[in-house]
Amino acid sequence: MTKRILNIGNLQVYQGYTNEFLDWYGAMDMCREIGKGWRLPDDEEIKYIKDFYDLGILNVESPDAKPAFFWLVEIPEIFGRAFKYNFKNDYLTDSNKIKEYNLVLPVRKIK
Repeated sequence: MTKRILNIGNLQVYQGYTNEFLDWYGAMDMCREIGKGWRLPDDEEIKYIKDFYDLGILNVESPDAKPAFFWLVEIPEIFGRAFKYNFKNDYLTDSNKIKEYNLVLPVRKIK
């Protein structure tokens, strides 16, 4: 997949790593490697991004074309857990940050 940045409102979405399955810590490292300000989206941001997915503007297909989950922010109240989201099923749930591997969709705020 070509690495490209999509501007969605006050967010930039980096579409370069949507074909690599990583644990949550690997996803965080990936965001830092892209550059300053890149991070995993929160649950409100992913709902906003979902609107653009529904319009066909954002491509978030997994490598095997199966519905896949994307890592979101961690859950501070629950040690070792983070949110994950599935675009096709519009499904938000939590996941073990080490034992599960999901896709990465880095975001950053636009000033």
